[in-house]
Amino acid sequence: MDKKRRQIFFYKLSTVILNKMAETSLKVVKLLLTDGTLEGQIDIIDEDSICELLSSPRNQIEIFLQKPETDASGIYLLLSQNKVYVGQAANLKSRINQHIIGKNWWERVVILTTKDNSFDHADIDYLESVFIEKSFNRDTLDSENKNKGITQKINKFRQPILDKYVQEALFLLQLIGVTVFSTQKKGGLLQAVPHKSQQEIELRCKGEVAAFLKGKGVIIGDNFSYTAVNDKNGLYWINPKVECVDSDWVIALNDQKVKQIKVLRVPKHSFALSKETQKGYLLIRKDRPAVLEIKIEAKNLTEKRTGCDFSPFVTETISY
Repeated sequence: MDKKRRQIFFYKLSTVILNKMAETSLKVVKLLLTDGTLEGQIDIIDEDSICELLSSPRNQIEIFLQKPETDASGIYLLLSQNKVYVGQAANLKSRINQHIIGKNWWERVVILTTKDNSFDHADIDYLESVFIEKSFNRDTLDSENKNKGITQKINKFRQPILDKYVQEALFLLQLIGVTVFSTQKKGGLLQAVPHKSQQEIELRCKGEVAAFLKGKGVIIGDNFSYTAVNDKNGLYWINPKVECVDSDWVIALNDQKVKQIKVLRVPKHSFALSKETQKGYLLIRKDRPAVLEIKIEAKNLTEKRTGCDFSPFVTETISY
């Protein structure tokens, strides 16, 4: 798509005629690019089935979740370039909202529903288990998908319909460049998931949590630090600037497993600083003397090496 066409606010490719893989039969798909770009929101309807796919980049998620289709029942996928988290919900909007601050790594969401919102609980239980199994086979699941979903016995008349839905959904996913379920590594027409550096992810997540807290009425100010607990070592690791201790300081600690954020309000000059490891002093990094290196233990909120106790400064615990 050239630059001029990408600037069109609403661009609709009303019918896309595609050869389905190696088959000779034609397939008709309606594709809507909501903001006129390939990187934005995508709506696809398969004219030959009940399947409807909607997708959004993370940075447009609030607008995306205003769409009426997100109130439907269905399957959702959280995606990075090489990882997927599979979930299901009777109300997709409500469940996806929880993942905005509950998971850091994903860059795009895809929802799979029907044109008439006809899925029931048994349907989405079955479809979730199928997609999770496919991701286990490809080793692309996020670590939180530790099981294969809810085993559901499907009516013998319903299962062929759902199995056909899976095949249609896999085709649409590959069409937009989502290949985590496919043994074929070739991309689709669109590249659905951009690469993000770790720094970009950290900055984005900090902004998302700040917006979430402000929406809950929490005043955080400019002197604000954020981190999520590391599941492997149980530490909150932050590297704030050394001057953070010279004014009132707000720290948000996000435990994504229990879905809670602890808000800490640290009055100015509560801690002294040192370039050497000393009990009761926050540590200045030797390789980057403009920042601190703080590793807070999740179990007791004390700094691992210096013993600085952050627990008295917890003022709010907010669940999501």
